[in-house]
Amino acid sequence: VAGAAAWRARGTARPAAVGEDVAGGAVELEERGLIDDLLSELGKQAYYLKMQAQLEAAEAKYNGTTAKAFATMSKLTYCGPRPGLYGAVSMSCSTVNLPGAASACEKAMFEVVPGTVKFLTNGDPGEYVDAAFGYAARLRTKDKDAAIKEGGVMLVFRGSVNTIKSVESDKDVSMNSSMTGCSGCKVHDGYWESYAGLKDSIFRAIGEYWCTPWDKTCTIYVSGHGSGAAVATIAAWELSRAGYQVGASYVFGSPRIGNFELAKRLTAEFSGEPTTWFSRPQGPIFQVTYRRDSVPRWPYGAKYAPWGVEAHYDSLNSSDPQVCYAGLKQCGVRKIPKSSLELPDHCKSPLADGKSFCEFADWGQMCYGGLGFEVTRHLHSLMPWADAFKQPEEEQAADWSPSEKDGFQKNTLAKARDPSEMYSLKVLRAFATLAKISYCGELAGLRSAVQMSCSGSYGPCSAAGFGVVPNT
Repeated sequence: VAGAAAWRARGTARPAAVGEDVAGGAVELEERGLIDDLLSELGKQAYYLKMQAQLEAAEAKYNGTTAKAFATMSKLTYCGPRPGLYGAVSMSCSTVNLPGAASACEKAMFEVVPGTVKFLTNGDPGEYVDAAFGYAARLRTKDKDAAIKEGGVMLVFRGSVNTIKSVESDKDVSMNSSMTGCSGCKVHDGYWESYAGLKDSIFRAIGEYWCTPWDKTCTIYVSGHGSGAAVATIAAWELSRAGYQVGASYVFGSPRIGNFELAKRLTAEFSGEPTTWFSRPQGPIFQVTYRRDSVPRWPYGAKYAPWGVEAHYDSLNSSDPQVCYAGLKQCGVRKIPKSSLELPDHCKSPLADGKSFCEFADWGQMCYGGLGFEVTRHLHSLMPWADAFKQPEEEQAADWSPSEKDGFQKNTLAKARDPSEMYSLKVLRAFATLAKISYCGELAGLRSAVQMSCSGSYGPCSAAGFGVVPNT
C-alpha cells in the first residue's frame, strides 16, 4: 500500500500487484485521468505476461478426469427443475453397477451423496424458470487421492435456454459495481442479476449441509456451462468474500463477465495460491473452452476482459488441452480470428457426455425418469427400437449468436429490449389458446379447461415457457 502511495505521489501509474487492495488507489487514479494509461493495451499485455508466470502452478493442477466429471454435472442442469433431476444427478455421479461401465465421477474417485441434491432457483421449483437455475449436492470421495475433498459441496448452474428472458439477460452487457469487496470492479448486469436471484437459495443450501464460513472441513466447488459458468464464477467470488473455501473447479464455455479490474482480481483470487501471507488459497477455477467457440470471446470490446486459466481443446478426440493464461493472445480462443469464431462449437466438448452439452440421448428418461447417463445408454442398447423423448426446443441451450450485431455496439441494451426481438410465435399461440377458451363463458368447465390447456409438460403454454398456477 505504501508502494502504491509512492507511485501516486510521483504521478506514475502502474499495474496493481497481485492481491493488492486497490481500494481508493483506483479511484484516485481515475480522478486524475490516469486510469486510461493503466488499462492501455500495452499495460494489459505486460500484466498478462506477469500473470502467465504466476499461474504456472495452477496450470499443473489441471485434471482432465475431474473436468469430465464436472462436465457431466453441468450438462444435467439442462434438465431444469424436473422431478427426475434428483435421481439423474445421483445416478450419473455414483458407482455404476453395469459390466464395463463407470460414471465420470466414479473415474474421478468421488460421488454425490444420495438424497442431498437441492434445487437452486428464484421461484417455485415446480414452475419453469428461465436462465436462473442450478442445483447443489454434497460430495464424498472414494479414494484418498481424489481431487475432491471429502464432504465438499458442488454448486452447478444452468446456461441460457431458448427463451426471450434468457437471451435478454445475456445481451444485458451494461455493467454495475455490485461485486463484494472489489473496488473498481464492474460486472455484467445480466449475469449479476441471475446470481442475485439465486443468492438466497445458494446460501440456504450451503447452510443445510452444515457448511459454514472458515470451515476447514467443507470445500465449495462450482461449475456450469455458458452463462451458467459466468454465474458460477460470480458465486465463487461472493462465497470467497464471505469466508468459504472454494476448491479447484471447472467451468465450460464461459463468456467474459466484467472489466479489466475484475479480471485482475478474479485471476489473483482463483489462481490456487494465497493472495496474502494470512489468506487461504482459493481455486483454481479452470475455464474449459472448445475449438472456435464464440461465447468465451463475448462480450466483445475493451470494456470486458478475459481472466484466469483456460484449458482449450481443439478436437472432440483431444485429451491434451492447451492450458494457459486466458489473457494472452496466443492462448485458447483468443488466438482464433474473430471472423472465424463459431457458435455451434459452444455446445461441443470432448468432456461432455455424448461430446455435447446440448443434446441428450433420452432427455425424458433422465429428467423425468431420474436415470443416469450410463444407465440410459445401457437401456437404449437393449431396446434400440424404443423412441426417445427429446428435450423441448425452448429448454435447450440458447442458440442466439454473440455476433457483432448483438454484442459489440453502444446500444446493445436498447436492442435487447427491441419489440421485434421480444416477438415469439410460441407465446402468441399460447395467448391465442387462452383467448379462445374465454368463449366458454361462465360454464363450470372453464377452470379445468384453462388448467388442462395451460399446465404440465405439453401444450402451447409449456412450449412458450409458462403455465397456469393451479386453482387460481
